[in-house]
Amino acid sequence: MTPQIAKRDENRVPTLVGVDSIAFTDTTTAAVDATTHELLVKGSLTSGDIEIGAVEIKNSTDDTRATVTSRGLSVFDSVSNSLVNVAYDNIALTVATLTDTWVFKLVAATVATVTITYTDATKATISTVART
Repeated sequence: MTPQIAKRDENRVPTLVGVDSIAFTDTTTAAVDATTHELLVKGSLTSGDIEIGAVEIKNSTDDTRATVTSRGLSVFDSVSNSLVNVAYDNIALTVATLTDTWVFKLVAATVATVTITYTDATKATISTVART
């Protein structure tokens, strides 16, 4: 095929031409979308072509970074004088007439138990709070 010379518009500006993707020698006019006039491009993308960079997640009060483990994502802050200042991934509550018992576990092992004892069954007034 003979090389195509780019046509000129009414302002004498050359139009866009391209070469074929096999021999890279034969020129042809570039195609555009009929509505948007965007250049038509053919390509393929597979999931292996997509790479997501690292994402840094921090808490809002300081720069404690989230940790990703086989158990998931977690951000644990060390808090002074806290009843439960250890890492946990599960909390179970047992409610009784005069007590509420909170059991904190990490990978199914109990790491802390907090028992709240009330003065009567209305649970309006706390008598004691104990951690074991």
